[in-house]
Amino acid sequence: MSTHLKCAVSNYACPYPRWFPNHRGLVAGLVVSGYGFSTMVMNPITLAITNPNNVAPVKVEGYDDKYFTDEDVLSRKDMHINLLTSIMHCQI
Repeated sequence: MSTHLKCAVSNYACPYPRWFPNHRGLVAGLVVSGYGFSTMVMNPITLAITNPNNVAPVKVEGYDDKYFTDEDVLSRKDMHINLLTSIMHCQI
């Protein structure tokens, strides 16, 4: 595990086991499993917001990676970033 991931998990998972001293391991496991579950839930939602027509990225000359060049997908990018930022602010 990377140091950054350990810090992120420990910041969210540490306070909750103290609230349930008889079930510390269960509570910590549920909190940490929320990370995996949230990505499973958020992935289809963000795909539906940013790329509802399932437009494939294209290979741009001079680059090794593929990029989106479709104007519809690019115009939805800002809305997607604003949504994720709002969700993160609600959690803090």
